Amino acid sequence: KTIVSDTKLGAGNEATRFTYVSLNEKNNWTHLRINMLPDGGIARIRVHGIPKIPKLQKNKLVNLSSMFNGARVIYFNDSFFSHANNLLVPGKSKNMHDGWETARKLNRPKTLKVNKNNLLVPYGKDWCVIMLAAPAVIEQVEVDTTHFKGNPPESFTLEGCFDKNYETNRAKDKYLYTNKECNKLGEWKKIKSQTKVKANSNNVFKIDNKNKFTHVRLSIIPDGGVSRLRIKGKIVN
Repeated sequence: KTIVSDTKLGAGNEATRFTYVSLNEKNNWTHLRINMLPDGGIARIRVHGIPKIPKLQKNKLVNLSSMFNGARVIYFNDSFFSHANNLLVPGKSKNMHDGWETARKLNRPKTLKVNKNNLLVPYGKDWCVIMLAAPAVIEQVEVDTTHFKGNPPESFTLEGCFDKNYETNRAKDKYLYTNKECNKLGEWKKIKSQTKVKANSNNVFKIDNKNKFTHVRLSIIPDGGVSRLRIKGKIVN
């Protein structure tokens, strides 16, 4: 079936190299075939959309933050070196660029301070918000800093909220939210208070929280890189 009919492309000059086509396509597709007429070269084809969500089993531990299960990043405040979407990719990261890495804070004080728990007193943070694959009770969190040997965050916090309109909002084509919109999704509750992470390690934490969550907000203090974030839990009605 034809999705995009014959469309004129521009030459590879800066002003004409990109051709954008918007679609109002409601069908699900697994494969695409692109035809060049009559011949020539194409550098990249990028197809943007929201994947069809697989049916996930209830009462079984599921990776709620895997993009293969339907999770997606809906907000991030910084992605200077690499994108927050990389957090949701299944499996181990290949290198630092395959994770999420933010820029160093320019307001870093000359003398760093720690609190009574030997945690850095935050002078800044970076954060991202993830729409989980399904409403669930979270049982385990993995903050994987593999490959970040000298530039992981010192610590992190994790919050969650329950969006009463989760199913409606999930069905929308809206992909990115503003920070203000994220704050209004629901009441944000603490899942994990400020906790240190080790460099180049998969940091695993058990969670004892019976609340249901549809979204999580990962904050890294003060900045740095995380390879993967795995939110594991059991789906609830």
